[in-house]
Amino acid sequence: MLKRILISILFVICLISTFSSSYAEEIRSINIRAGGVNHPYGSATVLALEYEHSVTEFVSLVPSLGSFEYDYEDGIYYEEGSSSLGLLFSVRFYPRRWYQEGFWFGPGLAIFDIDFEWTEEGYYRTYRGSGSYLGIAPMFGLGGKIKMGKNIYFDPSLLVGYLESYNVDADQGEPVATTVFAAFNLGVSFQF
Repeated sequence: MLKRILISILFVICLISTFSSSYAEEIRSINIRAGGVNHPYGSATVLALEYEHSVTEFVSLVPSLGSFEYDYEDGIYYEEGSSSLGLLFSVRFYPRRWYQEGFWFGPGLAIFDIDFEWTEEGYYRTYRGSGSYLGIAPMFGLGGKIKMGKNIYFDPSLLVGYLESYNVDADQGEPVATTVFAAFNLGVSFQF
């Protein structure tokens, strides 16, 4: 698991160094993003603060801080969880070379600490508990920055990823839960 994370980070660093240029105009922005997922068994909401920095005219680095909440219910089992703070690092490619404007796409990796409480209905009694997960989610995003004012952009996006949750309390090497997700996000971007 750790090997996959290190390989992913090394891949991103190599990719960035390949495309980076000392002639790039420095464009930076602060992005505020909110979004979520709804499915038949529950929902999740995300709130994130991103710092986007152009490396070239068509590549940006985006470290982010975020948190999320979720609930899951299948009729017998109910789980509710939230993260205090998560880290996301992504790379965005702007194919039209417009320095953080227009259509973008790119990979990312998120790491979250998740605290949760659960309830399970048994035949004779109700069981309750709590725990912690470490969530790791490689993902792919695509979106578009639409200019709204001089330095203000509307930034809708779609993230598709794979979340692996590892039990923090029981030192296990295998994930205890895996989830494929697609999340629609709305964002506002302020360039400086």
